[in-house]
Formats: sequence, C-alpha cells, structure tokens
Amino acid sequence: MSRGRIVLGWVPPAAVIAVAVAIGGGLDPWHRLVLTTLVLYVALKATAIVTRRSSLVGTNAVGRTLFWTVWPGFDATPFAERRQARTVDVHGPIAQGATLMFLGMSTLGALAVLEGSIGDTVLGWLGIGALLLTVHFGYSDVLTGLVRRAGFPVRRLFDDPLKSRTLGEFWSRRWNVAFVEMDRALFLPLFRSWLGKRVAVFGVFALSGVLHELAISYPAGGGWGLPLVYFGIEGLLTVVERPLHIRRWPHLAARAWTIVGVLAPLPLLFHTSFRTELVVPLVRNLGDTAPAPATAFDVLLWVAGGGNLLLLAVSYQVPRRLGWHEDLASLSPFNSKLLWTFGGFIIFTYLSIGIMTLALHDDLLAGERAAVAIALFGGLYWLSRLFTDLVVWRDEDWPPGELVFVGHVMLNGLFAMMTGIYLTFVAWQWLV
Repeated sequence: MSRGRIVLGWVPPAAVIAVAVAIGGGLDPWHRLVLTTLVLYVALKATAIVTRRSSLVGTNAVGRTLFWTVWPGFDATPFAERRQARTVDVHGPIAQGATLMFLGMSTLGALAVLEGSIGDTVLGWLGIGALLLTVHFGYSDVLTGLVRRAGFPVRRLFDDPLKSRTLGEFWSRRWNVAFVEMDRALFLPLFRSWLGKRVAVFGVFALSGVLHELAISYPAGGGWGLPLVYFGIEGLLTVVERPLHIRRWPHLAARAWTIVGVLAPLPLLFHTSFRTELVVPLVRNLGDTAPAPATAFDVLLWVAGGGNLLLLAVSYQVPRRLGWHEDLASLSPFNSKLLWTFGGFIIFTYLSIGIMTLALHDDLLAGERAAVAIALFGGLYWLSRLFTDLVVWRDEDWPPGELVFVGHVMLNGLFAMMTGIYLTFVAWQWLV
C-alpha cells in the first residue's frame, strides 16, 4: 500500500471524530459514549474503504453485508468467499462466549439488586468487570462463532488474552484484534518510516491513548490525559520486557508479569470520572428498576431450587447422549463402577442443594446461618462447574452434534443463573 493512500486513510476517521466532538458537547455522558462508539466504528469502516478498496470489491455479497454492519474488524479478507467451517471453530467460541455473557449479565443483575448496599468505588469496578465479561469476553466470541457459521473464517476479536506470556503478545495478538488489524495496515508502517522500528511502538501506544481519550474521557467529561498515560506506561513496559526475555521465564511467572503489567495501572484508564459518570449511574439505574432485595429473593430462591431439580431430566440423558455404556465397557469393572458412583454422587449433590433450597426457603430469607451456608455452598458449587467448563474442558472434548451443543449452552446459562442467585443472596445477607 502506498504511503499516500495510507495518509489519506487517516482523513475519514479524523473528520468523523472532529464532527462527533463538535456535536456531542451538549449530550449526557451515556449519549456521548454511544455517539463515540458509533463514530469510531464508522471511522474504522471509512478508513477500510480508502485503504482496502481493491480487496473489498471481490468480497462475497453476504460477506460485505456482515463486514459493513455487524463485524467490527478492519480486515475484509476473511469475507472474500464462503467456506465450510470446522464445527469446533464455530461451537467453541459460541459456547465460551455465551458462558461469559451469562456470567457478566448475572453479575450486572446482582449489582442491580445490591447497589443500595455498595459504595461507588466498589460498584464502579465491579460494574466495569461485568461489562467486560458481557461484551469483550462474551458477546465478541458469540459474534465470532456466528460469523464463522455463516462461512467466513474470521479471527477472534479477543483471543484468550489471559493466556498472554508477554505484554507484546497481549497487545499485538490477543487484545482488540480489530485495532491491531487497522494499526498494522495503516499506522505502524508510517510510524516505522518516520520514527524507526523501536520508537514506532510508542507511536502506536500513543495512538491507542488518544482513541481511548475519545472513548472514555470524552463521554465522562473528565479524566483527560490519564488513558494516554496508561498507554504510555504500557508502551514503556513492552519495550522494557524485550531485553528481559520474559517469554523464557517460567510459564506462571511470565503470565503474572503480563497480568500485573496490564492491571496495575488500570485506574489510569478507567479513571474516577468514567466510573462515577457512566458505570455507577448505569448500575444504579438498573437498581431503580429492580424489586427490593427481599422481594426479589422471595422469588429467585424458588427459581434456583427448581433449577437444581430440573437437572434431573438432563442427568437422565447423559449416559445415553455421551455413550457411557460403550466407553465404560473398556474399563475394568472397578473403574467402571467407580465412575458410575461419582456420577451418582454428583446427582445427589445438586439434588440435595435443590431440595434444601426449597425446604429452607423461609429460613434463607430470615438469614438463618446454616441455611445461608447451604446457599454459599450452592453458589460455589455451580461457580466451580462453570470454571471447569471454561478452563479444564476443551471445545473438542465435547461430543459432536447440534443437540449436544445447544444443550451445552443452555446448561451453562442455567449454571450461571444459579451461581448468580446463590452468591448474590449470600452477599445480600452479609451486607445487611
């Protein structure tokens, strides 16, 4: 791509952003946030038109529609032609994304119920975590799976960022792939030619800081300069880690370096103005529409108890759907019996949680310690089940078939709901 075309590609986003800033001054914070989100999306696509016009012409008609409407990425190459995707490449992102969306929405619901008992600082950070779970880690993967199902082999927008072993890997390969694609095509070549390869890294991080000023400080009406400082620190750490050979460190040490490097300066990015002007009002507004905690839990505890009992119907189908009789026949008699016993104890556990939840409903609402302890056990039990699904089991471990896949997603939704009800109830009892 010629340097002139690259420079010309800067014009659409700059013009669109300037217009947005000019007309958004009189809007409230959330309207400004929506405006800037739409503006950045339109600017990204406008830049793609200018710089990638030839590649877009040959794009499949359905692919073009998806690229211009729902897909936030910069690279149109995956949309050139439709092809059959592997089942695991479709089911994996949808199942994982849906699970994280369920968890994020459960957390938002919990915060809405408990917001009257939580201070602004804690509420702001928990609200940010819930939104990141729902949108960045959840919705983005569901969208990836659906677009792949339509026949277009797109990359994941957030590609397991917690697995990063260096900050360079985190920012250049795993976090916000849409921006990475735009940066590599549009900005990095110019920064390298103007500043040199080493200094170009700071140019890219400075650009990220400016865009986050628009996305965070501008809607909040304050905190100016802090996102820019955050990305300046990230750029510095990314340069510093290279001579340290972080990738050669022990696995856990390298992961810890990366996680701490991203999270430690995070208050600069999600500064006080952003939390108090956008996140906290959002959660408190949700709380205004929610019933009083006592009224909500009077209903939700019945739902959670019934949810545990509903799993009996699912458990009845597990041996047949998963082929237990055939697979266990290859084991020794003792090991076969042992696994059947483990399965029986699992059923007994959630059956007991459900029965005790229903039988001790009034004791739970009264805050009886033993009953609340049972609720805590139920919440941790289902949270551990979700953790196992996300961390221990792999996508290809699951048997093939649409029915199993749909059941997997629906079950995780049920588990997330029960986790949210039980743990939110315990938090309410503790806070009051």
